[in-house]
Amino acid sequence: MELRKLDNSETKLHAAQTGVAEFLETIYSSFSQMADEKHIRYTLDVADGIGKVWLDKDKIDKVVFNVLSNAFKYTPDNGEIAVTAAVEAGNLAIRVKDSGTGIPEQYRQAIFDRFYQVPTESNRTKLGTGIGLHLSHKLMELHHGSIKVEESSEKGTTFLITLPLDPSYLKPEEMDKEDSPVSLATLNQPSVAEVAEPEIGAKVKGGG
Repeated sequence: MELRKLDNSETKLHAAQTGVAEFLETIYSSFSQMADEKHIRYTLDVADGIGKVWLDKDKIDKVVFNVLSNAFKYTPDNGEIAVTAAVEAGNLAIRVKDSGTGIPEQYRQAIFDRFYQVPTESNRTKLGTGIGLHLSHKLMELHHGSIKVEESSEKGTTFLITLPLDPSYLKPEEMDKEDSPVSLATLNQPSVAEVAEPEIGAKVKGGG
């Protein structure tokens, strides 16, 4: 539904000044139980001084949640997942780094295409879907930001999500003057336990 709206240019931004640390803490904490169950060293580090940033909570939440979901799918027990946020070159830079198996270089852009999955021995005969990462890519484009695989190897993968700090790209009607509470996508997603198990026939090699 959301992807159809994006394709038809029906999705609009509703940005508000948002405290980055508190925003990311909400998403981060939704995976804490899963991290404990898988004995994953799971950390969040938000650089001092970031403060509030204009962003659409619902849309950025969906992007970060999707990347974290993939990180937990493909990071083995006793692995590591780190979420960091910093200011870099006029952008808010959010990174999700995991210690999964990595994404081969030739597939790092294709994973953001619709209906794409990285072929592996375990999924070679399955029909996969890349809707999650494709949707994330489209949402970041709408937000004048980006999402990409910054680096990946047999030791893990780092996804980089960037969002401009200068809100001049926002139209007046896209800016909510009051930081009204919203129902974050995190709270409306399937349980983390369900997300952590790749669905048969819908396995996306999107993280680690």
